[in-house]
Amino acid sequence: MTYPHVDIIGLHDGPVMQVHGPTQCIPFSCCVHNPSAHRLRSAPLHWDRVHRMMLRRCVHGRYHPDPDDLKVIMWPQERVHDCDGCCEVNGNR
Repeated sequence: MTYPHVDIIGLHDGPVMQVHGPTQCIPFSCCVHNPSAHRLRSAPLHWDRVHRMMLRRCVHGRYHPDPDDLKVIMWPQERVHDCDGCCEVNGNR
C-alpha cells in the first residue's frame, strides 16, 4: 500500500525518516523535495533531533540550518549557529 502524503527518505549520515510526500510542498521550497537556490542546497542533509530541524553539512564538517526548513522559515532566529561562512548569502547567516 502506498501513501501519497508520506515519503521515506534516507539521510547521508544513515537515518531513515518519514516525511511529507513530494506533492505536499509544491509550489514552495522544501529542504527535502525542492530546495531553493541556496549555497548548500547539494550538501548532505542531517536531522537535528535536539532542535528538531534539518541541517546541511558543509565540506568543512560544520552543520548549518537549512534555510528551507519550516522551523527556520517560521522562526528566523533558528538560523543562528556557529558558522564558518559557507551558508552566507548577501551577509545573512
